[in-house]
Amino acid sequence: MRKTACCLEDITVEWLKSRKYEVKESTLANYRYFLEHYILPELGEHPLQKLDTNSLLAYAEGLQSRGSGAATVNKCLVILHMLLEYAAENGCKVAERRSVKTVRRKNRKISILTEEEQTRLNRYLFGKECPLRREIRMGIILSLYTGLRIGEVCALKWENLDLSRGMIQVEKTMSRIYIGEEETGKKSGKPRRTRIEISSPKTENSRREIPLPGFLQEYLRIEQRERHQYPEYYVLTGTQRPMEPRTYSYHFYKMRRELGLGKCNYHMLRHTFATKCVEAGFDMKTLSEILGHSNVSITLNLYAHPTMQMKRNYMEKLADAYRI
Repeated sequence: MRKTACCLEDITVEWLKSRKYEVKESTLANYRYFLEHYILPELGEHPLQKLDTNSLLAYAEGLQSRGSGAATVNKCLVILHMLLEYAAENGCKVAERRSVKTVRRKNRKISILTEEEQTRLNRYLFGKECPLRREIRMGIILSLYTGLRIGEVCALKWENLDLSRGMIQVEKTMSRIYIGEEETGKKSGKPRRTRIEISSPKTENSRREIPLPGFLQEYLRIEQRERHQYPEYYVLTGTQRPMEPRTYSYHFYKMRRELGLGKCNYHMLRHTFATKCVEAGFDMKTLSEILGHSNVSITLNLYAHPTMQMKRNYMEKLADAYRI
């Protein structure tokens, strides 16, 4: 790399190429998306020497003032830090003071299905008159009772269901990743901005085995026996062709409207499962491994907060103790 002054955009392509064999393709696509939509339009022509702490702080504040959340701002700052370090290591003149603290994120508040909604959903899913196609219904049940993410459900094949051991083996996930400006798509000449990718999960902890409760093992055995599923078939389609998360989300939203579940998204199934596990007394290490979190602190931050019903139960126990 040249040892002269250059602007941020000059080093972006080289940096992306340097990261190509170090990170997953979905991660690289994520970098490209943030660069093209948030970073380069505003900072692309800035000389590297002028991208100091004050400039980066002003940029972060500008993003926030335009409505970007803490996660977006922090992602941009992390990418900028990696870019500037790469430039410095490869002979570009950069500002000496170029570090900025990340934005503090507010405590995330998760949403779950109410007890009444859970009862209604269970009756619907396991009812004999359920209008959902069996494969569509099965994926929702798996997420509700094992905490699988939508991408993991979409990538799940029958060979991943080890019913003799009562286990689900999570080995793949499906996602729609951003391609970027430089790649073209169909014959129309218009860029195909996204595509589907089936790959190993982002972290090693996301590759996991999840024990199945007995009733779910029996349910899946019946489904497998009656449908004569082949190991290489996808669970959601019953064929060798998968269903992508966007399409599966549409089926879920359609069902949600029919049941009147309100503003419920698919990920709430996972949150509901995890909350039920906490209420049942799961220790956080076990729950963290079942959910496939990269570390226990993520599980603690999301689910260690007691529900109002748990608080009531503890207060009743305290009342009982006073009566003794």
